[in-house]
Amino acid sequence: MKSVQIHWGIAALGFCLATGGASAAQAQTCNATWQVVPSPALQSGGTLAGVTAIAADNVWAVGSRNTTNGLLRTLIERWNGSQWAIVPSPNPLNFSSDQDLLAGVAAVSATDIWAVGSHIINGTQSQGLALHWNGRRWSVVPTPSTTLGNALVGITAIATNNVWAVGTNGNATLVEHWDGSQWSIVPSRNVPGAEEQILKGVTAVAANDIWAVGSVEPQSGPTRTLTEHWDGSQWSIVPSPNPGALNNVLNGTAAIATNNVWAVGYGDGAPAFGTLTEQWNGSQWQVIPSADASGQFNILTAVNAPAADNIWTVGYTQNVGLNQTLSEHWDGSQWQVVPTPNVGTGNNQLLAVTSTGTNIWAVGFTGSGTSAQPLIALFCNGQSG
Repeated sequence: MKSVQIHWGIAALGFCLATGGASAAQAQTCNATWQVVPSPALQSGGTLAGVTAIAADNVWAVGSRNTTNGLLRTLIERWNGSQWAIVPSPNPLNFSSDQDLLAGVAAVSATDIWAVGSHIINGTQSQGLALHWNGRRWSVVPTPSTTLGNALVGITAIATNNVWAVGTNGNATLVEHWDGSQWSIVPSRNVPGAEEQILKGVTAVAANDIWAVGSVEPQSGPTRTLTEHWDGSQWSIVPSPNPGALNNVLNGTAAIATNNVWAVGYGDGAPAFGTLTEQWNGSQWQVIPSADASGQFNILTAVNAPAADNIWTVGYTQNVGLNQTLSEHWDGSQWQVVPTPNVGTGNNQLLAVTSTGTNIWAVGFTGSGTSAQPLIALFCNGQSG
């Protein structure tokens, strides 16, 4: 079971990115440090927003590329153990101005992979987008349309007939479920009277033990964390802490056990943003002190949990207006910043993280606008391919 979540504000609403070229990656030296792994250069820029790993030689990343006339199209890349390559992916175009982007990806098996995101119709309303890989090709699978428009952001896969995706429906939370034959909306909870609510990440301990996290923006006051739980029959809001008096947001979540679930994001401790990590211990969510880099803003976008004493989270830090990659590791007792590479002198962000064996993969982008390119990094403890 693999699940990946991303920072919605960056990956789904803000990037204007890429078309394809190809360049081979060289085998990586495993020395317990983060290294940039080459990926195909894109003519007009691009970004990767989600990643999932099935095996050391089978890793998938999804996101968006920009056409030469500035429209978003789906982007899917695959690692075969020696190089990253673009895999053709469909775009359900109805109008010439339609746009498509992918925000998350999850795998049941090598022949059963799901990617979700948004289909922006005629440059106006967004509807959820789901693509499926059957081992040979990617295809569009219909998802429910809603009057106010919707978007899918995070996804987790439990079984061939049990896949969950989360996002936003207008200004409310959205949860959808794949039962093996179709996607359907499952009622989720919302805070009454809130202006905007979104679920950004979802993870599963079991079929009757699923968590989704995000944020809720009230009509007045700061943005607050939001956590919801599925017990096999219904979703319910579970209280989650909000340190300080300002904004707090959760972007991603990862589960190890019923009494060990993690969520990450950021808290606004004006004048700076600090990383935020919270842990579910079986009875309540608690803030666990996390580390910050030297930047003024420190934001965690995603988390992956190979083991209780081996948890990774990624994001970015900002210093003097420039974004730089950020990674932290939990060893069972504390969070520590792990140095990450940056490409060039422009912006660098990590938006998603996954693991296979002892290797950790993270994806995002480097640069900005049409000059942005996908960024792929590997923390290699074993074999890269």
